[in-house]
Amino acid sequence: MARVRYDAVPGDDAPEARSWTFASVTNARAVVDAARAGTLDACVLDGRSVVGARALDMACYRARVAIDRGEGVARGAHAEIILGLSHSRNVGEAFRRFGGGETSETLVIVAFEDANGGDRGIEARVMELVEGRLTSFDDRGAIDEASIKTWFKIGDAELALGGSLEDAVLSRMAIRDVA
Repeated sequence: MARVRYDAVPGDDAPEARSWTFASVTNARAVVDAARAGTLDACVLDGRSVVGARALDMACYRARVAIDRGEGVARGAHAEIILGLSHSRNVGEAFRRFGGGETSETLVIVAFEDANGGDRGIEARVMELVEGRLTSFDDRGAIDEASIKTWFKIGDAELALGGSLEDAVLSRMAIRDVA
């Protein structure tokens, strides 16, 4: 499990986000269904769609900022994380591309703590629900590089300039609300 503090306003008491990464998941459909039904109060991501830890951190930060400012466009905090991963403002498209699906073999599950820093029983629920191997984020397996390049319109010429795929994705995420 990873814990990261996302302060939308420096010095505030914003809750931390916790994440769990699972490989070799055999029941992704049940996990996604639990999140949709509200019995798992967490964001369920397809691990192959998340280009890197910095992109996930940025998405969580953006979700906290949107929530704290009352500017969220998705139905809840965890949906804002999925939207934050996208360079588009289309919630449905973001869920199709980044949300866990019934055939996902790698899942990244993210949940915000409550205002008092408690996990609201989320960790126990995640461990009980997911049938897979808990692993570190960096050991989750290969990403779907071809799809990510297509979604974010990243060409080989851009990558040849010396930046990484994650850098290119982060730049697209950053300009979403400016463009």
